[in-house]
Amino acid sequence: MPGLPATTVIHPDVQQHHRPVAAGQMTGTCRIERPAADPAVWDDAAGTHVPPPPTQLYDGPCRYQHLAAAGQPIVADTETPLADVRITVPVPDTVEYGVNDLVTLTGAAATRTWPDGRCG
Repeated sequence: MPGLPATTVIHPDVQQHHRPVAAGQMTGTCRIERPAADPAVWDDAAGTHVPPPPTQLYDGPCRYQHLAAAGQPIVADTETPLADVRITVPVPDTVEYGVNDLVTLTGAAATRTWPDGRCG
C-alpha cells in the first residue's frame, strides 16, 4: 500500500527532536587541532627546528566511542597498536575536519570500564 500523498516517513523536525539526546551522550571534552602547513623554524635556544603552533579548530564537548580493535601492524620493525575510534562533536559545525587533524581528549566521564581498560 503506498503512503499518503504529500507525506514523508521522517518528520521534518526529527533533528531538533533528537539533538538533546545526542548532546546528552557527549560526556567528554576534546580539542581538535590542525598542524601548521608552514615549515619548522630554527630555534637557537632549543638547538632544533620547532614547528609552528597548530590551528585550534574545536574545543568543547564530544563523545568518544571505541570501536573494534584495528590490530597491530609492523611499522619499521616495531608493532604499532592501532585503535579505531569515533569522535562525535555537536552540530552544526562549520569546520571541515581532515585526515591529519589531531584530536586530544581533555576530559571524559567513563560510564563503563571494559576488562582491557577502555571506557565507553
